[in-house]
Amino acid sequence: MRLYRLASRRQAQRLDGAGNRDSGARWNSGRGRGVVYTSLNVSTCVLEMLVHFGPSLRTRLPRNIMLVEIEAPDDAGIETIEAIDIPGSAARVGADGRTWFQRTGDAWLERGEALILVAPSLVSPRDRNAMLNPAHPRMKHVRVLHVERFHFDPRLALSGNEDV
Repeated sequence: MRLYRLASRRQAQRLDGAGNRDSGARWNSGRGRGVVYTSLNVSTCVLEMLVHFGPSLRTRLPRNIMLVEIEAPDDAGIETIEAIDIPGSAARVGADGRTWFQRTGDAWLERGEALILVAPSLVSPRDRNAMLNPAHPRMKHVRVLHVERFHFDPRLALSGNEDV
């Protein structure tokens, strides 16, 4: 399976989930467990980066971003979540301090059966993101195939006159 991610030059080769291991992210609550976030195509990576970094990123597009192409073994197990599986209240934080997304991702990590969790992108629900479990035994078979500098199209930047 081919996967893609955008990362800083410093983080491009790292596939250990360290960036969200403590603080968490959409599909993991942190708590000592990290996830490697990727997408099934490059354009979804761009959309995800723009939405997560917000307008400040769009006023000054980063220049140190690398496109990372990754190969993961298909036979290492893929768990899939469909858009219909995601409840409307998924983003609300529950009594345990986690969202539905985080509880679902944490359960996937705890089971440890599948290397990959594939789920719809919330930015573009027909597109898919793929999360890798860095603690999975087959993670050692995940390879970075190619790293290259990524140039954001300047038309993605706001000039400051647009309403956001």
